[in-house]
Amino acid sequence: MSQSYGPSGSQARAIMAGQPADVAFLSTGLDIDTIADADLVSKTWTKAPYGGIAADSVVAFVVRPGNPKHIHGWKDLVKTGVKVVTPNPFSSGSAKWNVLAAYGQARKAGLSDHKAVQFVTRLFKHVVAQDPSGSTAANTFFSGQGDVLITYESEAYAAFAAGEKGNLVVPKPTMLIQLPMVPLKSAPGAAKAF
Repeated sequence: MSQSYGPSGSQARAIMAGQPADVAFLSTGLDIDTIADADLVSKTWTKAPYGGIAADSVVAFVVRPGNPKHIHGWKDLVKTGVKVVTPNPFSSGSAKWNVLAAYGQARKAGLSDHKAVQFVTRLFKHVVAQDPSGSTAANTFFSGQGDVLITYESEAYAAFAAGEKGNLVVPKPTMLIQLPMVPLKSAPGAAKAF
């Protein structure tokens, strides 16, 4: 068995270009739809058990040990001097969730669509690194760049389990992330059963 990791959109495009795969476990349903549109997975993948969703997480922040910038919520990310690391939303499914969570919390706080977009724009003015994927953004943060990483809660726990240092902050509100996993039509029976 071999595995391939990378930005969700890039992985979808690689599968469409012929990268061998039995199962696609991607960041967004849009990326699964991309390979469904290429007729590589069932167009009815959401009718699979659990709607094709294999895992849940939430958008969270990882801050430096001791939280020296006192980051507790979304508004703290746009304070003067706060440097944010998040993946690039054009290549990374996790970054798309981050953008939606930032926008959603602004709307939930009562801001209009226009004001919520302005908040996200202001947030991105604090972004100092936009790597192509969530895992490379985490590597950038843990190598010392930025004050806060916007990531999946599950990605933060995996980094901590691997010995990385930081504190987890789950902002209120946050966004539930549902990660789809589907077998390709050409997959062997064991992969389809999985």
